[in-house]
This record gives sequence, structure tokens and C-alpha cells, in this order.
Amino acid sequence: MSANQVLPQLKTVSSKLEAEAASIEQQLSIVREKRKAILSVIDMFDASPAATEAKDDLTDEETASPTVQQPEEKTEKATRTKKATKAKSTKRKKDGRAGNWQKYLLPAMKGYSLPDAVQLVLEQKPKQDFKIAEVMSALFKENMPKSQYLKARNRVSNILSGGARNGDWHRGERSSYRFSS
Repeated sequence: MSANQVLPQLKTVSSKLEAEAASIEQQLSIVREKRKAILSVIDMFDASPAATEAKDDLTDEETASPTVQQPEEKTEKATRTKKATKAKSTKRKKDGRAGNWQKYLLPAMKGYSLPDAVQLVLEQKPKQDFKIAEVMSALFKENMPKSQYLKARNRVSNILSGGARNGDWHRGERSSYRFSS
């Protein structure tokens, strides 16, 4: 076989592999989105370190470079999918949780992680009993959408109960929390 006969065959094989790689990337993106959705539901029920590790693993996978390199000529759909994945991964917090409720934090709380902000609220009035709703009011703006409010409330509730378990503050009667006993 001459080089003139081999070159077109190689280009055809390369083109097929390119299409297959784009298809696999798209499938991988879909699987990652499904896993991300499942992990966000898990986070509503479980704020344990194991759940956080699973989210950290997902973040590592999303930011890792793909093992299959795509040529410069990508299909429009594959390009849009990849851009959407990059945009979503940049919105993640350091600990792997994606929190749309973060934009509703009061300006005084913007520089703090949520656990630190909760502790700050309790420390400001150490002898006062705080209900979860009162902590939420001290952290977030009032115009927060209900879905985001519920996610944030669940996270705050987990932080409060975890802090009480760790002895950082005390649980009072009827689900209230106080910094000092």
C-alpha cells in the first residue's frame, strides 16, 4: 500500500475516533450531572464527612482534564456541554458543595464560611437561646426563594446540631441553641 492509500484511511479512522470521543465526553458530562444531583439530595439528609468526601471526589473529577483529547474541530453540541460543565464547576465552594443560597447572605456574613457565620451569630449573644429561624434571619436576606431557603436552613440545622454534638455550643429546649451553658 502506498502513502496515498493509507492517508485517507487514517483520516477516516481519526474522524470516527473524534466522533466517538465527543460522544463519550457528552455521556460522561451527563453522568456527572446526575451524580451531582444525587449528591445534593444526599447532602440534604446527611452532612457527615463521608458525604462531603463524595462531593470532593466529584469536584476533582469535574476539574480533571479529560483522558480523551478532542481535536480542535468539535461539534457545537459538545462545545456547549463542556462550557456548561466548566461554568457549573466554577460556582462550587472549596468544600465541594454548590450553594445558590450563598448570594443571599447578609453583607456582614459574606467573608465567613457558613459554620463560622453560625458560630459568630451564637457568640454575639452567648446567653441567648436561638431557634434555627432566628439564626437564619441573622445570616440571610429576607427575599430568599423558598427552595434556597430550605436548602440553607437544612445546612444551618446540620451545623447547629453538629456543633452541639462537638460541644462547641449547647442545645436547649425545643430545638434552641446557646453558645454558653
